[in-house]
Amino acid sequence: MEYERQIYQATTREELRDGILHKAACLQALGLYDKAAATLERTNIDAATLPKLVANLYLSGQYEKAANIIEDYQLENDTLYGDMLLVYILTLNELHRYDESLKAAQMMAAQHEEATGWRTMEQVNSIYRHLPKQKSETAARWLSMVPGLGHIYAGYPLEGITAFIINGAALGFGVWQVMEKCYFTAYFGGAGLLSSTFPGNQRSAVEHVKKRNFKRNNDFNQKAKERLLILFQ
Repeated sequence: MEYERQIYQATTREELRDGILHKAACLQALGLYDKAAATLERTNIDAATLPKLVANLYLSGQYEKAANIIEDYQLENDTLYGDMLLVYILTLNELHRYDESLKAAQMMAAQHEEATGWRTMEQVNSIYRHLPKQKSETAARWLSMVPGLGHIYAGYPLEGITAFIINGAALGFGVWQVMEKCYFTAYFGGAGLLSSTFPGNQRSAVEHVKKRNFKRNNDFNQKAKERLLILFQ
């Protein structure tokens, strides 16, 4: 609040900038990263404030915006160094742009080896050696033509068995009623239930694939972040 007062009452650009930077630092310390980033954007962004801005964008989950700002800076300055490069690597991981992230990490490893003499390239390569494999949403949708197979493909066998039982029961009930010549209950009880559960089964299989891919990506990103921070900090 006091820094906002300073910003409001500032009579020079220096006072204004000082208030903005210190308020952003307070917000970051409070874990309000999105507000810290928005505060930093109230002043001119230069080489000194840019790392703070992209760090807060990354911490607030604004990965696309952080990546765009860093890439614009890279175009103007040819290459990235230090914290800016590290944030870029972590941001690319969150965007699942792993090929680009590996290249950026190799660049940082080369810079690190040149500055310290420590051999870090092989460690970086080992981090990216086992990238998360992605399940296909299209495959899950087609496999769900047989109820349950899409869920099993996504890695959720219990949900797959449940979907198979529900859809199989609806189909079986409909066939049984037709054989008994109870066409009304066959249509509304069997076919009606099947028509309401079958499309939902496909959508559910696709959502489970998304959930599985998210978990795999998240697990890899967390482990990669821990190892990269230890390696380069």
